[in-house]
Amino acid sequence: MAAKVSWLEAPTLAIQSSDYWDAFYAGDAENTGVLMGEVAGVIRSVESAGRVIDDMVGQAERLLADGPRRIVD
Repeated sequence: MAAKVSWLEAPTLAIQSSDYWDAFYAGDAENTGVLMGEVAGVIRSVESAGRVIDDMVGQAERLLADGPRRIVD
């Protein structure tokens, strides 16, 4: 059940909502979030935080080791 909003809070929420949707339609990811329906289709597995960190560190190590080949004069 949704919480009731007082008449004092309603204008603030309306402004926040308006600001959110303006940022959303402008593609401003810093001030909006991704709606779950937009990303649900790309989730293929649920991994532990440790596994995610290990994968990120491994990828970073490979990219950094390959770094000199990526530098363009």
